[in-house]
Amino acid sequence: MKTVEMAEATGALSEYAKQVRRDPVIVMRRGKPVAALVPLDVEEWEDFVVSTHPKFLEIIEQSRASYKAQGGIPLEEIEREFGLKLSPGDRLRMIEALWETLSDEDIPVTAEERALLDARLADLEANPGDQSPWSEVRARLEQRPR
Repeated sequence: MKTVEMAEATGALSEYAKQVRRDPVIVMRRGKPVAALVPLDVEEWEDFVVSTHPKFLEIIEQSRASYKAQGGIPLEEIEREFGLKLSPGDRLRMIEALWETLSDEDIPVTAEERALLDARLADLEANPGDQSPWSEVRARLEQRPR
């Protein structure tokens, strides 16, 4: 892992990005870490975009406030009440089923996200053989360690 003091980080961002392919680059300020440049694959980029999206953060905050004010129902209680034991795969399928109930209008898309989607669509059309079907992508995601 490479570290660089912010005051000495005078190189082009593209040069630091090239270094990230080998090792993360940690940007320091007065000896303390303030930023990290790390490689991202497509899934990690999507995780980052979703987890930092203002609407997602608002939903999480509302959920936390509701839980704090009203309490919640532990998963174990739901499983006991309905006589089920949900495996991680079952919980993922439940999330997917809930996701499918949303319409396009329910999901805000920023200009940056729209540009990313448009670029991916253009790549798909230009390079159809480089793409993976959803069944393969899903299988890879389900095999990733958590």
